[in-house]
Amino acid sequence: MVKVYYIEKRSDTKKIKDLNADINNKIKVVCLIYLNGCPACESVSGDWLNASKIFKKVHSDNNIAIAYINRDALPDIDYKQEVFAFPHFSTITGKNIKNFEPDRSESGLIKFMEEQSENEKVMTGGKKKPKRKYTQRKNKHKKKITQKNKKDMYYYNQSKMITDGYIKTGIHSVYYSCYGNKNGKPVLVVHGGPGAPPSPKTTRMFNPKKYFIVLIHQRGCGKSTPTGELKANNTHELINDFEKIRKKLNINKWMLLGGSWGSFLSLVYAIKYPGNISEIIVSGIFLGGKDEVDWVNSGTGANYFFPKEWEEYIKQIPINERDNLIQAYGKRFEGELGNKVKNKALYNWAKWEESVANLEPNNKSEIIKSIKKNDLYKTFAMFEYHYFKNNCFVPKNYLKNKEVYKVLKNIPVEIIHGRYDMICPAYIAYDLHKYIPHSNLYFTTAGHSSSDIKNRRKIIEITDKYV
Repeated sequence: MVKVYYIEKRSDTKKIKDLNADINNKIKVVCLIYLNGCPACESVSGDWLNASKIFKKVHSDNNIAIAYINRDALPDIDYKQEVFAFPHFSTITGKNIKNFEPDRSESGLIKFMEEQSENEKVMTGGKKKPKRKYTQRKNKHKKKITQKNKKDMYYYNQSKMITDGYIKTGIHSVYYSCYGNKNGKPVLVVHGGPGAPPSPKTTRMFNPKKYFIVLIHQRGCGKSTPTGELKANNTHELINDFEKIRKKLNINKWMLLGGSWGSFLSLVYAIKYPGNISEIIVSGIFLGGKDEVDWVNSGTGANYFFPKEWEEYIKQIPINERDNLIQAYGKRFEGELGNKVKNKALYNWAKWEESVANLEPNNKSEIIKSIKKNDLYKTFAMFEYHYFKNNCFVPKNYLKNKEVYKVLKNIPVEIIHGRYDMICPAYIAYDLHKYIPHSNLYFTTAGHSSSDIKNRRKIIEITDKYV
């Protein structure tokens, strides 16, 4: 049987003793060193736990041990040289340390481990280093993996807010907050919606030691006031708010990260102010086209994949009004049939979209809890209808015209899109890639949400490469 060691802390004395015995008996050991919170290490941690099954098939002699070791436990393990694994995996041999840039694909870790074993790289025992005083290094920016917070993996830890404030623009007060390192690379996080508040987790896709992260609550959303206000609420006002805050913070150029509705706003903003943008990262691409809106809300796409949820979405609308569902819902949103009908319609609209947002949909109770929090469903549904009925306040097919993107020719553009995105279909991301030929396009095995694991892995991988 293939031996597997999972050593999380120095107090795992029995595991360490057994592993040392195997090393000194010259049993072949494939050893991976990880550091808490390292995205590269965490990105394949789940795959590693299944590695022993693979090795059972590959090695009939069973003379092999797999050890997954927290860097903090290393001082108690027999080895000949100091090991510096962060931020990547390492194999320890009696002669050297091999640093490895892991393949982020599902098979990357297994491939790496198989290569090490095939090459007969063995941890050989040597003279045990004398015990030394050891102080555990704490990294306040990173998060340790546990089963309890498994859903929270692949993020940097939330950094403390540096500053926040408001800008006054007519009847609106627009809130912004800043995180990370005030001397770091500036980035504006453009949240999705429209009408949804920003998620603090989006700030955690950046190394807080290297980025200065700005999060703006768009008009009528989150902490911006008045909540839910649609007057003077349009695409051009929103991107002008971005500019005012950029100037207030004395930022010359900043990176943009926008997902879903945020990708639309990021692109419109960058096209208008290209000289103020250093890089563009967009995910869950939405270009504001009628075909995209109909895919979700008019029964031309997502309904085929979620028939039960779709049935619940349309049942409030009489059959004779279903030829134009957006118009039918709009009539209810505008209160023509009374407040009770309006509230039910707002709830159904939001519930439908939340039901199809993730590759692995949340259960019904989680969906209801999410959309009812702070009456989110009311602003979310009303804002979407407000923007959709006004063609998102841009000319028809504005972002489906290759010519408008010419001003971005000197700006790096990264496009991430879940191949199984049920809110923004994948062909939209491919179209955008064709409109911007110098862009990089990445399809992930994920849905729409940036919280889907494969999406956030890719986003963090990209943000890391620019610092």
